[in-house]
Amino acid sequence: MFELVDYKPEHAVEIVAGGAVQPGLECCDEVEPWSETLARYPAMTGMWDGRPVSCGGIVIWVPKHRGEAWFLAVENIGDFHIDPQIAKNWLYDHILENELCRIESPCRDDFPEGIKYVKYLGFTFEARLEKYWGPETDALMYTIINPGKEA
Repeated sequence: MFELVDYKPEHAVEIVAGGAVQPGLECCDEVEPWSETLARYPAMTGMWDGRPVSCGGIVIWVPKHRGEAWFLAVENIGDFHIDPQIAKNWLYDHILENELCRIESPCRDDFPEGIKYVKYLGFTFEARLEKYWGPETDALMYTIINPGKEA
């Protein structure tokens, strides 16, 4: 059974250790400090039968008008048939709650599943950022601009 709970750093550590769907994490030796940093911001975890299968949130930058969305999922996330509208509702609720006027999601250009997901969430393509993820990997910057907030 699926349940949405508050994010805890050990959720991200467990997902990465079990094989996350995102490319580029296999060499990440700083998962624990990264996962603890994410816990300072609004975040949630999708649990399936008590096991974390996805987590995501918004890192809020200073000044507090801009955020960066992040998401992590187990490799077989599609097998669970989780309604992505749950994440979309959570995201938009937190955009409004935190009065954010801009949310960014720099997607790896070699991660088509992630690109498809951010488009579903309502992000639109803004720019290609060369070598954002290293010498051989660009980012495709997707954004949501909150029309109700002035920049």
